[in-house]
Amino acid sequence: SIVIPEYIGGYKVTTIGASAFRNCTSIQTVTTPDSLTKIDKAAFAGCVNLREFIMLSGESQTMDVVIAEGAFSGCKLLENVKLADSVIELGDKCFYGCESLDSIVLPKRLKKLGVLMFYRTNIQSIVIPKTVGNCFQYEYEGTFTGAKKLETVIFEDGTERIPSVVLAHCGSVKYITIPDTVRTIGTYAFYKCSALETVYLNHSVSIQSYAFAGCGLLSEFVMDKGNSEWTYGIGDNVFENCHSLQIVSLPENVTSLGSKCFYNCKNLKSLELPKNLSSLGGGCLCGTGIETIHIPSKTNLSVVSSCSTGVSGQYAFYNGLGGMRELRNVIFDDGWLKIPYSVLEASTVKNIIIPDSVRTIESAAFISCSNLESIKLPGVECIRSQALKDCSSLESIWLSKSILTVEESVFDGCSNLRDVYYEGSENEWNNFITSVLPNSGNDDFLNATVHFNSSITSSYSINNKYVGTFAYQSMSQNKSKTYDYEFDFDDFFVSSYNYQHSIAKMSLRVAMAAMDPDEVAGSSEAGKYIKPLMDDLDFVNTSICYPNPNGNTIGTAIGCKTIANENEEDTLILMAIRGGGYKNEWAGNANVGDANHSVIYDNHYGFDLAADQALERLKEFVSTPAPSG
Repeated sequence: SIVIPEYIGGYKVTTIGASAFRNCTSIQTVTTPDSLTKIDKAAFAGCVNLREFIMLSGESQTMDVVIAEGAFSGCKLLENVKLADSVIELGDKCFYGCESLDSIVLPKRLKKLGVLMFYRTNIQSIVIPKTVGNCFQYEYEGTFTGAKKLETVIFEDGTERIPSVVLAHCGSVKYITIPDTVRTIGTYAFYKCSALETVYLNHSVSIQSYAFAGCGLLSEFVMDKGNSEWTYGIGDNVFENCHSLQIVSLPENVTSLGSKCFYNCKNLKSLELPKNLSSLGGGCLCGTGIETIHIPSKTNLSVVSSCSTGVSGQYAFYNGLGGMRELRNVIFDDGWLKIPYSVLEASTVKNIIIPDSVRTIESAAFISCSNLESIKLPGVECIRSQALKDCSSLESIWLSKSILTVEESVFDGCSNLRDVYYEGSENEWNNFITSVLPNSGNDDFLNATVHFNSSITSSYSINNKYVGTFAYQSMSQNKSKTYDYEFDFDDFFVSSYNYQHSIAKMSLRVAMAAMDPDEVAGSSEAGKYIKPLMDDLDFVNTSICYPNPNGNTIGTAIGCKTIANENEEDTLILMAIRGGGYKNEWAGNANVGDANHSVIYDNHYGFDLAADQALERLKEFVSTPAPSG
C-alpha cells in the first residue's frame, strides 16, 4: 500500500509524474493527498495488482486536477476508484483495460473526457455530470468505445448540452436518460450506439449532425414540446442509416430538418412533419419507406448535392423529397402559393394534392413523375415550362377557370392524356386556349377531350382515408354552407361492439348533405348536395330518388363502394334520407295509425309508408346488379 503525503521534504506534492509507478506490480492500494493537481501520463499504468485508488478531497480544495492519458491503463485488478470532485479532466485511455472496474462515480466538476477511457472495463451504468462539456474522438473511437457491458447512461439533471461524441461507437448502450434541462444534443453524441432501441424526450431540443446516425436498432424516437416556447432544429444526417427506425414523433416547434436527416431509414413508413417546419433539407427523406407525406405551407424545400442514388458511382441533386423510392402520395397543405421548382422530379408519386391557395406550378415541378395518373389544380393560374413533362401515365387533369397561362412543353411526353376537366364554360375555354396554342410541346394537352363546367374541389383520398369539403343547406339561414370532413373507411373494420365516433360524425354529414333547398324539390337538380359528396367518397351505382314531395313520398340516395383491408373485402352501402326540401312529406309522417296500410299497428302511418318505400328501393338496389363482397 502507498500513501502519498501532502509534503515531502518540506515541498507540497502537487504532481505524480509521468510513468512514476509504471509496472510496479506489488502495489495494491494508493491514497493521494488533496494537494494534488495532476496525475501525469501512465503514472500507474501496468500496476496489474492495484485494486484500490483513493483521492483525498479537502473541503477547502479549489485547485483543478487533471488525470492524464493512460494513467491507470492495464490495471486489470482495479475495482475501487474514488476520484476527488476537483478533477476536471480525464485523459485518453485513462482506465483502459481495467477489467475488474464495474462502477465509478465521475467527479462533480468534470469538464473533459478522453477517448477509450473505459475500454475493456466492466462498467454497466454511469452518471455523466452536468459540467461535462467536451469529449474527444479519434476517427472511430469515442469515450466509451469498448465498454462492452455499459448499458445505462444517465445525464445529470441540470445538464444543458449533451457533449459531442460522448457515446460515439458505444455499441452496448441500451438506455439513456436525458433531463428536461437539456437544450442541445451535440454532434455524433450517440453515433453508432448500435444497441439503442428507443429514445423518449419529454421536451424539445436541438439535435446536431450525426447525433444518432448508425443506431441500427433504434426503432422509436419521440420528442414532445414540453413547456418550451423556443424553436429547435434537427441537423444534417442525424438519423442516417437508422435502418430499424419506424416511429418518429416531432413537436410543432421543430422548424428545420437538415440535409439527409433520415437518409436510408428504410423502415420509416410514415412521418408527420411539424406544422411550423420552415426548412426541409436536401435528401432529408431519401431512402425512407414513407408512402404518404404532408408538406406544411411554411416549408422551404432546399437542395443538396452528392446524395447517393443507390447506384454505384451515381449521385443526384436532391431536394427534401428526393430519393423517396416508396413515395406514393404528397399533400401540400393549404397556404402554399407556389409549388417549387423540381420538387418531385422523377418521383414515384402517384397522387399529388394541390390546395386552393396555390397560384403557380413552377418549372419541372413534377417532371418525369411516371406513376402520376391524374391531378387537380384548383386555383392555379400559371403552369410553368415542363412542369408535367414526361408524366407518361397522366390520363386526366382538372383545371379551374382561373387558369391563365400554360407555358411551353408543360405536357410534352404526356402521351396518355385523354381528358381535361375544365371548371368554366366552352367560351371561357376558347378564350384561354389561345394563350396555349403559341407554346410548343403541348400537343397532348390540346388534343385531349375537354369536359366543360366540371366541378373541381380540393377533396382527395389516399387508400381508405378521404379528406374534403361538402355543401349542405342551412335551413335556419336558408342558404348553402360548407363543412370539412376527414374520414377513414378502415374504421368499418373495427368491431361493431366498439362505438366509432368517426362513423357517427360522417353519418351526420351525409344526412346534412341529403337536405335539399326547397327551390329544387322535385326538379332535375334534386339531390343537389348528396350526389357530389357520394362522388367524392367514390360511391358508385348511385341512385338518387327525390320525387316531388307530397304526403306519401320519401327521398332516398343510395350508392355502394368496395372497401378492403389486408384480411377482407366488403361492399359498403350508403343510403341517405332526404331531410330538407321535402315540403309536404312531413304531413304524411304526422298521419297516425292505419292498420290497412301499415304492418306496424298504432304507429305513424306516414313513417311506415316511408320505411316501406325505402326498404323496397334498397332491395332493388342490391338485386340489380348485386354488389360484390
